Amino acid sequence: MSIVKVDSVIGSYLPIPVIEHATDFEVYTATAGQTVFTTTKFDRSNAIRAIAKSSGGAFSEVPATWTGANTVTITGTILGAGQIFYIFKVGTHASKIRIQDSTGAWVDLSAHAANVYTKAEDDGLLATKQPLDATLTALAALVIAANKLIYSTGVDTFAQADFTAFARTLLDDADAATMKSTLGVRETGTAFIEGLVPLWVSATSIQVNPGSAYITSLGRIITVPGALVLSGLTLTAATWYYLYLYDNAGTAAIELVTTAPTAPYAGFARTKNVGGGDSRRFLGAFRAQAANVLRPFIWAPDYVTYLDTGNLYPIMSNSTTVGPASVSASAAIPITTQRALLQVYSAAGNSFNLGVAFDQMLLSVTASTRVLAPVISTADQVFVYSHIGAVTGGTTLDVRGYGSER
Repeated sequence: MSIVKVDSVIGSYLPIPVIEHATDFEVYTATAGQTVFTTTKFDRSNAIRAIAKSSGGAFSEVPATWTGANTVTITGTILGAGQIFYIFKVGTHASKIRIQDSTGAWVDLSAHAANVYTKAEDDGLLATKQPLDATLTALAALVIAANKLIYSTGVDTFAQADFTAFARTLLDDADAATMKSTLGVRETGTAFIEGLVPLWVSATSIQVNPGSAYITSLGRIITVPGALVLSGLTLTAATWYYLYLYDNAGTAAIELVTTAPTAPYAGFARTKNVGGGDSRRFLGAFRAQAANVLRPFIWAPDYVTYLDTGNLYPIMSNSTTVGPASVSASAAIPITTQRALLQVYSAAGNSFNLGVAFDQMLLSVTASTRVLAPVISTADQVFVYSHIGAVTGGTTLDVRGYGSER
């Protein structure tokens, strides 16, 4: 059954005679003092009620009785000229009506509860309706639970995601520094590197263990969750190779190439410049002593130590030069460091001195002595040396390791 509105808004109030069938009521415009009304839609076989509306917009029920087959007479009320008067049928269709006076108060028609919508009933009906907004209807369909966050999956469609108490402690942080504190994240700079230890696997294979490092071109740290391995390497004899970490379409990767890194950009941190961008982070330098033979090593935070100690690769053999003289160690020390672990076999007869210049000797070894010592070379991996006087047998220098700066 439809609901029919039979009156309009008066002032700021809504007088609401509302019934289920338009045939269940008649509206009259009374003449002054009129008490008798003739119906055309129903007769005295029907139960009726009468409502009068005052000039101020108030509604009140008026006593009414049938006095003829189609004649209704009201008593106790004097209608004015032009006053609106309603006669409505009750009972047959369980028609209902609700009214509100000009003060906003609802007229109590509880005596006709079977036929009248009270304000409480009407409010209850309205409380279950939300027909106009599709967004609100979609939201109302969700079954809301604790620790959930509502989000949109499309136009007027929604879902829920977990929204834990911990997540809320992060979102209420005012800035990035506070968020990092909540997460327990320590501040790192552009030189950051952790883990990523290179490991010699075989003559043609090298591995990098898990860790993380800052990549300049990305402006962020990338993480290596598991070991990365390069196998089947093709290597040129007597050549330095440089190991790099990079981001390969969202996945951490490594490469071993002959392209040397750029100068340090922060501390000892270096990169390989590719296409104008520092997209590769330098991890270490390693020597191919022969074709397809990567020289065995063990990497540590201070030195890369050669493991093939049974084979000597001296940078100087049996020198008897009194000096000063120089010797290059570039075959055993990469351009990324000036530090070396140097095995000295000094000649007989006089002590041996070594440094970066004639007047900057950093190591002195007595005659006929064998020592392993950390030393510093020049920026281009050269040592300056001398004997105090004439010697016999000669002095031999063998690099056993080099600095692991990166």
